[in-house]
This record gives sequence, structure tokens and C-alpha cells, in this order.
Amino acid sequence: MNRILFYIWVLVSLLSVSSCIKEDLEECPAQFTVKVFIEDKQYINISEIPQLSRKDETLPFRDFVGTIHYSLHNLLTGEVADSSSFTPVIDDAQFYTIAFNDIPDGRYELTIWGNVTQDTDPRILHANGSEQTDLYMATSTLDFTSGFQTTDVMMKRAKANLLLVCNNFPSDFTHVEEKVSSVYQSVDPHFVYAGNTGVVKTASLLPVNQFFLAPTVTGTNSKVNLRFFNPNNTDKNSAIEFPEFNVTLSRNKISVISVDYSPETTSWEIWTFINGEWTLIHHLDI
Repeated sequence: MNRILFYIWVLVSLLSVSSCIKEDLEECPAQFTVKVFIEDKQYINISEIPQLSRKDETLPFRDFVGTIHYSLHNLLTGEVADSSSFTPVIDDAQFYTIAFNDIPDGRYELTIWGNVTQDTDPRILHANGSEQTDLYMATSTLDFTSGFQTTDVMMKRAKANLLLVCNNFPSDFTHVEEKVSSVYQSVDPHFVYAGNTGVVKTASLLPVNQFFLAPTVTGTNSKVNLRFFNPNNTDKNSAIEFPEFNVTLSRNKISVISVDYSPETTSWEIWTFINGEWTLIHHLDI
């Protein structure tokens, strides 16, 4: 009798384990779990830029990437095996978890985009000449086989940071218009950049202004035009526009433009900080 009871117990246990069906996936181990981490938490030259502070690397994932979108492609057929909506990151974990279930065995490429919105192709860095976001990306090849698997994936920043520092500005100027030419238009999941476009941004003027821009197109210089103005002042002579000058923008790196006004001499100077060196671009007596 004891042996019969033992076999019944084993059978019930097996049925309990095998009853993990699709409707109960939250209680089941995933077929393949991907943990997504942030690699580029700091700009590579952040220690050289006193206007910005290093970010606390123990901050939650969402402090670096606020939205996630991913797609999983079968490398043999090219078909999309799974994809997500544009999902906000809301928890306090230092990584983001993606769980796959019911994916046929095979080799797949997972592409993950961070800080993207649903109305924009994530590959386009500056749709309609706009700045858009501080884009992050990751791609990884996953081999789906029987059994449960897990892997880590690191997200990298796709853009540069152009910092505009304004010193001793007269209160008459409240806004800035910045035009930057010859930056890349798109990027693929393997960080191959393509295209050539320009960006125009108008914003309220702050002592330190950040612009998230694609890297400069290889073999060219990005040209910058700056105009400072007050939209409430209709006098055309109240705005100031500086001569065009060059900068070079690099992925995950900060380039700095400093515009300094001297009230004693009523003169303006424009400096650039690129590759660890300050260079005087213009000195203007206006």
C-alpha cells in the first residue's frame, strides 16, 4: 500500500510541474531571460568638464533609460519572432529584465532601444531636424535551445553631448537658437552610422545648456551657428548672432562651447573645449 501511495504522490508532483502553461507565465521560469544593464553611465571625458557632475552609478536603470523598445529577429528567416511596445521603465532595479517564452529553437538577434518614443523610428537620430533624445542601444545574438537560459546585455549611448556654457550674459537675452550641420542622420543596431543632416533647436537660455546630437560625419566638421535673443523684444537689433564656427562631436563624449560676455569692455568671446583643449574661436567687440 505504501508503494502505491508513493507512486500516486510522484504522479501528482509531475503533473503539478508540467502544468506551467502560458496563462501562468508569471509563475513559470522563462525560456530565455535577458538582463539589460547600462554600460555608458558616464561620458568618457566627464572628469574634464567641471560644469557637469558624474552620475551616481548606483542609480536605478530608469535614471539613464526611461523607455524601452526591443525586437527579436530570426537570423535564418529574417522574421520578427517577438517585439515590445514602447514601454516606460518604472521600477527601481539597476537592470531591466526581458523574458522570452515559446520561441522556436534557433539563432536570433535581439535589438534594444532606450529613450525612444512610439512616433519615431528609433534608428533615425534627428527626425525632421529635431534634437530628440539621449538615445541608448544594445544588440546581442541569442541561441535558443532547449532548457532555460540567461544572459546579460549592455546598453551604450548613441549620441554626443554638446554643452553650451553662457557666462555673464545680459538679462536681455532669454533664448538661444542653435544650428548644427553635418551630423549623422541614422544608426543601425551595430553602431554603424549613415546619412548627413542638420539640427535646429530653440530653447530657453540657461547658464549651462545641453544638446544631444549625433556624432559628426566622418571626414567633415560640424558647423555651429548661435543666435541669442528675447522673443518678447521685436527689435531685430536686440538679437545677437555669432559667425559660424566648427566643432567635432563624438559618441558618448562631451564637447563644450563657452560664450563669455565682458560688461567692462562690452566684448564677446567664444571658446571651444574639444579633445582636452580650449581654443579661442571668436573675439567680438559689439
